Amino acid sequence: MPTRTNPQSRPQRAALFVDYDNVYTVLHAQDTERAPHALAMRIIDKVRRYLEEGDDTPTVFARAYADFATLPNAEPGEAESELYEQGFAPQTTPTAVQLNASEQHLTADVIHLLHERPDITSIVIVTGDRPYLPLARAIRERGVRPLVAAVHPPQGDAIGPYLEEETYLDARNMLGSTTRDALNSRERANRPSRRRTRDSAPPAQQEPIDDPILRATIEVTEEFFGQYDEVYLTPLLRKISEELGEGYDPKALVSDLEAAGAVWLEKRDGYPYDYTVLIVNEEHEDVQKILDDYYRERTFGGYSNGTPAEEASADPDDSEAPYGPVQPSSLDEYAEDEYEEDAYDDDLDADPEPDLEDDRAEESDPYA
Repeated sequence: MPTRTNPQSRPQRAALFVDYDNVYTVLHAQDTERAPHALAMRIIDKVRRYLEEGDDTPTVFARAYADFATLPNAEPGEAESELYEQGFAPQTTPTAVQLNASEQHLTADVIHLLHERPDITSIVIVTGDRPYLPLARAIRERGVRPLVAAVHPPQGDAIGPYLEEETYLDARNMLGSTTRDALNSRERANRPSRRRTRDSAPPAQQEPIDDPILRATIEVTEEFFGQYDEVYLTPLLRKISEELGEGYDPKALVSDLEAAGAVWLEKRDGYPYDYTVLIVNEEHEDVQKILDDYYRERTFGGYSNGTPAEEASADPDDSEAPYGPVQPSSLDEYAEDEYEEDAYDDDLDADPEPDLEDDRAEESDPYA
């Protein structure tokens, strides 16, 4: 039997399994004015980019499952062709044999892959409203990271004690705000309002940050996620562990920074479930010094051109200046795509039946 090594000591590789039958059916039931295939492909694309750009985990295996001939209002051959072009192996799962044939076939293939591909470090499932809880637990028991992107992910106690809540991503958060709101308008009408666990204000109490590891944690956060006002907690914890090593507990480091008032955590309203973000308190005196030192070192150490203010004051003709800035993080490109999504969604509101494929073609190609 193939053996698995420590995930931290081997290249990160993902296998992506899409319960396309379930994703398409759920999207079609929620919003008949938008083409469910186009929305499904946008979710799939964002999941793959999340892995590759945000998590440094390329997808090396991809399959999608559906009874393509029976999908409601689907163009014959459209889904199979585009999935194939995107590197997927479409798997036809006839519902005449079994209604949840796509779920059963997907599960069997995941179990087979767990035994045959020890190089896979993450198994990602894209689904509509099927939680795949037993399968996610089985994946984790084999030492592989499970991640389930669902249009309707399970919440809280439904996940159980053997999985972290971060195992599940709300797939609708990967769409533009207008499309996401349209998909959730029916649910929000009957859903009680949620409150964040804390107000969006920096902590009043501040303590000095003397521990060099805590200072390094802030630097890691700035280096990899500094372009964001809010940082998704799960990718941040993973990146801290990768950069600082296994000897440090990333959750404990974040907790210590929170106690010092250098960061704070908030629950954000998800669709339909909440998620956790980290916010760096740039009003903290030591945080300001750490960030100033970080950009000063990068500016004059030859790594990048530093902050915008330092770039503006630098002499472009100085022969001692760095050769050039490092390439911008691919996460910046992802954020720009999110901006384009909102414009795309505004077009959808103006015209309920646009040509989605034309809009998708205008987006920048490369996200995770």
